[in-house]
Amino acid sequence: MRDSHNVELRNVGIMLFPDDAISLDTGNENIWIHNNDIFYGSAGSDVDQAKGDGSADVKGKSTYVTISYNHFYDSGKASLCGMSDTEEFFVTYHHNWFDHSDSRHPRIRVGTVHIYNNYFDGNSKYGVGVTKGSSAFVEASDFRNTKYPMLISLQGSDIYGNGKGNFSGESGGMIKAYNNKISGESRIVYASQNSTQFDAYLAISRNEIVPSTYKTLSGANTYNNFDTSSKMYEYTPDNIEDVRGIVTNYSGRVNGGDFEWKFTSADDISSSVNIELMNAIKGYKSQLISIGGGSIETLEPVIPDEPQQPEEIPPVTPEEPEKPEVDQTPSTPDESIIVKHNFTTDNKSSNFFDISGNLSSTKGTVKYNDLKLTKCLKMESSTSIKFITENNSKLILVLNSTFNKDVVIDGQEYTANNGVIEMELEVGEHIITKGDTGNLYYIGLEINKTFKANERLNSQQVLYI
Repeated sequence: MRDSHNVELRNVGIMLFPDDAISLDTGNENIWIHNNDIFYGSAGSDVDQAKGDGSADVKGKSTYVTISYNHFYDSGKASLCGMSDTEEFFVTYHHNWFDHSDSRHPRIRVGTVHIYNNYFDGNSKYGVGVTKGSSAFVEASDFRNTKYPMLISLQGSDIYGNGKGNFSGESGGMIKAYNNKISGESRIVYASQNSTQFDAYLAISRNEIVPSTYKTLSGANTYNNFDTSSKMYEYTPDNIEDVRGIVTNYSGRVNGGDFEWKFTSADDISSSVNIELMNAIKGYKSQLISIGGGSIETLEPVIPDEPQQPEEIPPVTPEEPEKPEVDQTPSTPDESIIVKHNFTTDNKSSNFFDISGNLSSTKGTVKYNDLKLTKCLKMESSTSIKFITENNSKLILVLNSTFNKDVVIDGQEYTANNGVIEMELEVGEHIITKGDTGNLYYIGLEINKTFKANERLNSQQVLYI
């Protein structure tokens, strides 16, 4: 991408690329790269290009970039962030699965970068590296067997044991770390342990200001505290204990794509090409039917399911037209009342449901009946939905369509079928809480016609049928 604005790149698998898999080359702005699978590239001429060059590089005055929910399969160099840049730029990395990739998660020059809720899984060289006065906030990320989780150029663990530096000879940048989970590392040193030879400043709270007295040994650079500025965007990180499960479930192409690979513990410490994986990639056969609009003539055109549906539906019976007529006269309901809560339009505001928890608009889109649902309530340990029914009712919960796990309703687990739960409720108080991690987009409650008015209802949430 070059001089591009407002671009979304998603649901793509890239392998055996000749240079970079994804390159934001020059002058890009407002770019979202998410839910992609990136495999080995073709070997380059340099020693460090045996697995290809960059997997997702951001450089050349590209700014306001988000890289999220991508699956990096053993990348040699996952993401360069800044190359010849001299001016500040802004990038966010979240919910990426750095699956046994070696380095650059990312490797930052100059920029201001937010790195949260990523899973660093068996990284043989290092996780986050900062140089040339960059500032990185690394929070709520899970580092498993990452040799050096965080590095500042020419100090701390970067020069430990050799004095020369492991990844750069440039002046250092600064890292603020908060609420990360780190296990199996070779070494990490915080500023509270060594005020000069440190790898990151460990914050006690998310909003803690990093004092300007902490400077890099090379370049005397300080942290810019962008994350506590009034200009910082609003976000809610997932609980650190949930990160690994969320990332491994939802990163990469939708439904896992068409290529599966599992690494072994040997890949945790090796940066060499996995020969079996490379052979599997070279032997991959695409199921693509067309490229760029040029279809293969011998194949019959594939007709999407949705346009066929009107032809398959039998003639409407006389009873069907009567429903809209009743809808138009809500003052005389004759069957039931439906209480609806759509998180896309209603957020957490409700006069019927008492809702606690965190919302997200980055978990994908769900279609339910004629609704397009884009915002959800994350099913976490802090989530609860309380309400009271004064008559027997039918409850409908709509979650992400691949969710076939459990939600707890009144203390009992109920399993979703393709993201939907339907069940009968008796009169009384009810509570919905987390069973398995998931995302709730919509609540429907059908109450029979003897419904007794509940003072928490309002006209915007009630549909009479």
